[in-house]
This record gives sequence, structure tokens and C-alpha cells, in this order.
Amino acid sequence: MRNQTVHQNQRQYLPVLRESLQQLQPNISNTCAKSLRQLLTVTSTAADIADEWVLSMLDSSGRLPTGLMSGTITSYGDYDQCLDTVGHMDADTDDVTSIYGQYCFLDIRPPLPPVGQSLNMTATRYANTWLADRFGPFARMYGRLAIGLCIPSVCNEREVTGVLRNAFKELKLSITVEHCQTKSSRLSNQALDWAQIMAITCITLLIIAVIIGTVFDNMCCCSSSGGQLASTTGAASNDSNDNNNQNDQGAQLIIINNKWLELFKCFSFTANTSKLFTIADTDTKNSNNNNNNSELQFLHGLRVLSILWVILCHTTNFAPLGLYDQPMIAARFRIDGVQVIKHLWTQLIISGSLSVQTFFIISGLISLHTSLKYTKNTNSPSTNNNNNKIQKNFTYINYILLRWLRFAPPLFGMFCYQFLWPLLGSGPVFHYDFLRYGHDPCYNNWLPSFLFISNWWPLVDQCASQTWYLSADFQINLLAYFVIVYYLKNYLGALKLNLWLVILGIVLPTLINYIYQIPLVHILDPDPEKLSLSFNMIEFNTYNHLMAYFTGTLIAGIINYGGQLHQQKQIELPKLTKTILWTVSLICLLVIPFSTYPFIQMDDIPASTLTLLYTTIKRTVWVASIAWLALASAIYDKKHIMVRILSAKIFQPFSRLTFSIYLTQSLVVWYHGYQSRHLYPIDHYNALFRVGGVAMFSLIFGFILHILFEAPSVNLCKLVFNRKPPAKHTGADHKSRLLDDSNNNNNTNNNNNESLNESKPHNQ
Repeated sequence: MRNQTVHQNQRQYLPVLRESLQQLQPNISNTCAKSLRQLLTVTSTAADIADEWVLSMLDSSGRLPTGLMSGTITSYGDYDQCLDTVGHMDADTDDVTSIYGQYCFLDIRPPLPPVGQSLNMTATRYANTWLADRFGPFARMYGRLAIGLCIPSVCNEREVTGVLRNAFKELKLSITVEHCQTKSSRLSNQALDWAQIMAITCITLLIIAVIIGTVFDNMCCCSSSGGQLASTTGAASNDSNDNNNQNDQGAQLIIINNKWLELFKCFSFTANTSKLFTIADTDTKNSNNNNNNSELQFLHGLRVLSILWVILCHTTNFAPLGLYDQPMIAARFRIDGVQVIKHLWTQLIISGSLSVQTFFIISGLISLHTSLKYTKNTNSPSTNNNNNKIQKNFTYINYILLRWLRFAPPLFGMFCYQFLWPLLGSGPVFHYDFLRYGHDPCYNNWLPSFLFISNWWPLVDQCASQTWYLSADFQINLLAYFVIVYYLKNYLGALKLNLWLVILGIVLPTLINYIYQIPLVHILDPDPEKLSLSFNMIEFNTYNHLMAYFTGTLIAGIINYGGQLHQQKQIELPKLTKTILWTVSLICLLVIPFSTYPFIQMDDIPASTLTLLYTTIKRTVWVASIAWLALASAIYDKKHIMVRILSAKIFQPFSRLTFSIYLTQSLVVWYHGYQSRHLYPIDHYNALFRVGGVAMFSLIFGFILHILFEAPSVNLCKLVFNRKPPAKHTGADHKSRLLDDSNNNNNTNNNNNESLNESKPHNQ
């Protein structure tokens, strides 16, 4: 059966290739010519066992893709079988030439119309036929036909390309054999570069630090007992100066040892894992009123649902593939891609940017809420002086520095992942010619990432494009600091300023997108430049998220309104009003993600004013609905079923991992795509299975990133900035707390309620 399959395929093109080989033989090396001749002259009779490598190579090569009319333009063949092929070439001498399988891509590119134009068949015999209707408007989707080709290792890309071009020169096609790899070349290409050496070294050192910290942490009880005993002895030994000196030296030694102990405990696996999985008691009756923050527990559930939405979008969205010159990894892209995008459930993917808007709301809410928390009026005569000290110590440099320190270490860990994963896989498209699209920006543009300005770079020039969120959030905080300080000085004035900033966040992106005429739906745009511009203008640029962030700060301002203005109660709302707001907000939260459905059914999606009006209303209504959910959860209706669901304790550990999961999930998606041996079907059923797998592996790698990079960096910051024990709320203590608290982003990892808005030192 195997031989029959190969030979049936031979009858179509092998005679033409043999003739082309004979014509070009003077331009091809002798060993390559002999191997190709032996490969192309296999007959329809039963092949000899010595020619098994010939059959294996022919069988490993891809065919003209089935489903080509539906948009399947890639045929991988059998990658692993090709690389495992080993044989010996017939030779005229006693020397035996070994043959190994070499997997390449045969790229066939038809002539295409200019970008943005359809293929005009009016003056051809295909005018007014089904061919013109099917292929004319979608010609650019067939811009690259990629077929896996298994050839002898003694041949190079140029030689095989020449044979194929000569054989099919009448077709006027661009034919190239490229991206070749053998088993030996794949191993030899894995030599470590400077970035990979750095990543391995850093991860190794951190693993050692985690081991040492875990050992020290488990010895903590014994060390603590010894320290207490020595301190007691030193206090009681007053008989002589020698004893006092000895005790002073012993106490000093204990202090030094304790400092080193606390340093290594920052890396403790047991301590950090315990904090991660500790479930906080959200019952206000059983919690300390000073430290309880049950009004924000709903954020845990909101974070988890939002990160799952992000994973769903990144796993199922094939739009970015149009930005890169690489084989299409999805089957039936022309038909299924267009049909599936019109399904109701696919609108969740098109509206996926709303999930990130939610993260910006959470970030703004926490930044202001934690800053105001320690400055509430205590009815003390010294309150004003104390607030002045806080504002004096709450400097701009410290605020931004703490924000940078919160983001940079986990980002560096993500870079380590990015540098190393090309060493850990293989596959038809697991070739650096394709991997470079995601990795070259990490080598060339790493500085903008750590300066948190990379969101202004084009998508193809960003390293790990999901990190645009960190850049946008960091840049907004450059402005948010002044809003927070204004809240500390003039609360009512700050509320008014905050409202104007929300309005600015609505108007500014609307005007800019109107000027650039950004389309409503850009997910299947075949124009790479237009697609990249759309991503930047709609998703990445900072001004798109001012409304969401400052809506979060406005929510925090309203939540803390009573305490800051010496009032005993918050603003009360009638029961009917609350019922109406709940009903409207829930309906909006359910409808808005699917609101693109009627537009996507149109043959010509409207642009200009209607598009901008829709986009503005969509974002504004979504942010307003989340704002009411936050307000109601915090002060108005804590017993509502939605609040109770989002505040479920099961969400807490996963909520603390959302930052690390966000950084790793795109890497998991791309790794899975590059190492796959099969094309992806575009349908909801298979997409759900992929989303489940990506979510699971993102959780695993996010946990590793958290333990090695995120948790130790947060602990070290608390150790450095909270050196003194907070016995009293002094100005210096407020400085330390405000610096740490106000720089908690929407994915803080601290224990219990600290995962929302506290960062106390854990020196117990």
C-alpha cells in the first residue's frame, strides 16, 4: 500500500523532474545528481529493500494540499520520518556514500495584485466564473504555498531549487527550496549564544538561592530560639564589662545572622508557596478591621476571569500570522477562518481587548486605594503634620522606582524563557528562519522593554508583544503619581480632576483613530502594514487606556470618600436605583463582548464616523459596567450573588499568579504552534482543547516564574524599604508603605489580603 501511494504520486511529476535534472546536471554536484537520479527513478514495481530510503523520502514529502480551494496552503509531510531516514547511495566505486534525510520547505508563490486590491480576472477567460468569485478577493491569502520536501542531505537548497524551477518554468511561479534542516544540523545549531548563557546562569543561581532559602527557612525556628536565648543572656549579664562586651558582640553577630537569614528567606520555596496558596478569611466579622480589605476581594475573581479571556484570545487568534513571512499553520483558513469569525462566540476574541481594559481598571483602583488607606483621618491633632510628612517622603522618584522594580524582575524572567525555548523543541516550522520573527526583537530591542516604552514600537519589532501592557501601565503611572498626591492634598479637587481625566481618556483615542481611519475589525486584514498599524492604534498605544485606568482611581476615590472627608457613611443609593444599575451593568457585561456580531455579518464593514462612535461607546459602556460592579462590591451590595461568586476563596491563589501567567501564556501559545506537526483546524471545539492545554502549561510556567523571579523580588523590595519594624505610623513608615502599596499592580502576589492592596514586611 505504501509503495502504491508513492508511485501513484510519482506518475504526476517524477518524469518532468528527471528531465529537468538531466538538463541541469552540469550545474549540480556529482553526489547530489546521483542521489536525485536514484530518488527520481524508482519504478512502479516493488522496490528493492536497499532503496527503502528512497521510498521513505518520497513518503515523507508533502503533497499538493488537500482543501486548497478552502484555503489550506500548507502540507507538512512527515517531518520526523524524513529526519530519521538513513540509507546508502549506489556508487560506481567501492566508496559508500551515506544518505540522510533533509527536511526543507518548497515555497511556491503565485503573482499577486498590489496590497489592498483584488485579483482582477475581467480580461481573462475566468471572468464571471466561480474562480473569480472564490479567489479574486482573497488572492493574498494564497500568497505562499508551503510544501514539506524531503531531499538527500548531499544536496543543497540551490541545487534542488534549480531543478524545480527548470521543471515548472512554464507556470510563471516563484519556486524556492529553503529552511532546510537535518538531524545533525538541528543539533549543531543549538550552540548557546550570550543571551542563552546568561539565562541559564541566572536561572541556575536563582534555583540555588531558592534551595538555600528553603533550608534557612526550615531552620528559622531553631535560629530564632537561639537568638532569643542569646539576647536574654546578654540582658542579664551585667556583672562585668567583659561579659557585657561578649554579649554585645554576640547580639551583633545575631543581628548580622538574622539579616542574612531574612535575605535568603526571600527566596524560600516553602514560604513563598505558603503565601501563594494561603486563603484569606473574607468575613469581616472574623477579621481585624484595620487589616481587612474584604471590600476588594471580588478583584480576585475578576482577575482570573480576565486572564482566562486573554488566554482564549491569544490561543485562537491567527491574525498576527499575517504579519510574518512564514507558512500558514491553520487548515482551511480561507473558508473556516471567514466563517468562524462570523459566529457569535468568536466575538469574544474580537472583543478581547476589553479584558485588558479590566486590568487597567484594577491597576488604577489599587494604586489609589492603597495610597489613601494609610492617610485616612484618625481624628488625631497631629494628622495634618503627619500627612505633610507622608507627602514629603512620597517622592516621584521613589514611586516610579518601586513601580519599575515591581515589573522588571518578572519581565527579566520572561526574557529568560524567551531566549531558552528555541533550544527545547523541533518541528517543520521550528527553524530559526521562522523563530527569528519572535526572537530577534528580544536581542535588538530589549532596552525599550525594560524602559517600558516598547508599546510604541511596531508589533513586529516588539519582544513578547504581550508586554505592551506593562509599558502602557508604567507610562500612565508617570502621570498617576500627581493625581495620587493631589488626592492627599485636596480630595474634592482631585475627584473633579479625576473625572476630567476619564473624559480625556474617552475623547483622545476617538480623535486619533478618526484621523488615522482605523477599521472596526482588523483580525483578517491581509495588509501587514495596515494590520500592524491597527494593533498599535487600537490596542498598544497608551492613550487608549487612560479612561480605564483613571476610572479605577475614580472608583477608589469614591470608595474612600467618607473616610477622607470625616463622614461616617458613604453616599447612599435607593434600593430601586441599585437594582436598576445592577440589571443594566450585568446586561452590558454580557452583551458588549458580542456587540460586533451584527457588523461582522456585513460584506462591507462600515468605517469612519460610525466605526469610531461604536468603538467609543463599546469601551465606555464596558468600563462603566465594571466600575459599578466594583463600587457595588466594595460599598453598596456586598451580598449580591455576583460579588459572592467573584469573591470566592478558590480564586485567590490563581489571582496572585495572574501577572506571571500573563507574561508566559503567549510563549506557550507560540511554542505549541511552532513545534506542531499538524495544521490547526479552525473551529470552536478544537479551540477549547487548545485553550485548556495552554492554560494548564501557562499556570505551570507562571508558577515557576513566580517562585524564581516575582516573589523573591517583591520580598527583597519589602526587606529593603521596610527595614524598620512598623511600631507606629510614622512619616517614614508611611513612606515605605505608600511606596510599596501604591506600586502594586493588578497582579500583586502578596499573602492574604495583601494580594490586593497591602505589602507588609514578613519578618516573623
